Amino acid sequence: MFPLFQLKNLPALIEMRTQYEKRHKTVALEHKTIWGRKELDLAASYTGLFPKLSGGHEITGEFSQSLFLAALRQTNVSIGIEHSDNSHQDHVVLGWNTKNQVNLSSSLKIGKERLYYRASFSQPFNFAIKEMELSSLSEWKNDLYNQKVNKCAHKKSERKRERYDR
Repeated sequence: MFPLFQLKNLPALIEMRTQYEKRHKTVALEHKTIWGRKELDLAASYTGLFPKLSGGHEITGEFSQSLFLAALRQTNVSIGIEHSDNSHQDHVVLGWNTKNQVNLSSSLKIGKERLYYRASFSQPFNFAIKEMELSSLSEWKNDLYNQKVNKCAHKKSERKRERYDR
């Protein structure tokens, strides 16, 4: 039993709806909560052949709310993955306030005598590094080995590029 004074903070209307749908290679989930005059919405989808890792996979999600944290009224996430025997590509995007804010991507290509890797990252926060890129190329043939590494960091107001050869 609840005392009556505890129930006075409940709104006159509380409503929740959840919908789940699966078609071919896509699974979608939608949820909506109405709490008085405030709302919370969530929509997400997954496309791919789970749990098989090879091939393409994509996860997207959107979240909007008016219940709390006015700074995060609307957020989104997008993750794309493409994997095969010889290459891997991943891309992650986080966004809020209707803008993509944080980006992370990487790719790996594997050949018979060569390995190439590239990664990049960017974010809007007031950290020392705003953007960063890294790439590496390794080659070998018989007993000879060669590696090149490039790093490019973009700080708040300057650009710094370094290159390493081995």
